[in-house]
Order: sequence, then C-alpha cells, then structure tokens
Amino acid sequence: MKSTTTYLHFSGNCRPAMAFYHECFGGELEVMAFFDASGKPDTDPNAPVMHSKLAQGDQPLLMASDYPPGVDASSQGNNFSVFIDCSSNGELDTLFASLSRNGKVTVPPSDMPNGRFAMCDDAFGTSWILNCANAA
Repeated sequence: MKSTTTYLHFSGNCRPAMAFYHECFGGELEVMAFFDASGKPDTDPNAPVMHSKLAQGDQPLLMASDYPPGVDASSQGNNFSVFIDCSSNGELDTLFASLSRNGKVTVPPSDMPNGRFAMCDDAFGTSWILNCANAA
C-alpha cells in the first residue's frame, strides 16, 4: 500500500465542508458535482458533490462526496477520526485552532509524555486527532 487518504461522506454539505478544510490546510481543491439529466456534471454551484479532493502537490490530504441522491444518509455512521501527525507543536496549535472553530473541543492542545496532543470535532461533525511526537 502506497498511502491512505481519508474519504469523508456528507449529507448535502460537502461543498462548504471542503471549502472549510481548504481554508484550514491550503493546497488545491477539486470539486465535481453529480451529473445532471443530460449526463454532464451539474454546473449549479450548490449542486451535490460527487467527488472532491484536497491535495498539496501530488499528495491527497482529503477526499469527500455527498451521499448520492436517493441514499438515506440518516442510517450512515460517522465512526472515524482523522489522525494528523504534525511536524511541529506550532503546526499542531495552528491546525487545532482552525479545525475546532465553531466545533467541539474534546482535548485541548496539551503536552503529554510522548509529545503534544489534541482532539476536536469540527463544525461539520468530523473528529480530528492531532499529535506531534517528541523528537527521539
């Protein structure tokens, strides 16, 4: 396996969620809507998202979509966290401040025996774990 990328599913708010993550992480955001009745991607800026990708260079950070039309998303669970291995304590603190804005803080940035650690749920209900390990 070369790498893993978290894929997020939303109930109609993928577009604003991915715009939020783009604001937090930067990079390049690609968004493709579901196809319209003529078989082409819907050009309505509020159309549900079939696929989106946030990347930095060739490295995808997140991918996401809305549930397809007709799928009952009420039975879908949000049973995951996205783990971010930060390169510095400053990066951890900056990302935490962005991701937790209008969300829920589970564990504020804290110095732990093995490094700095934090947990939050963002305004869209996605759970995040941030860690910056101590240098060995």
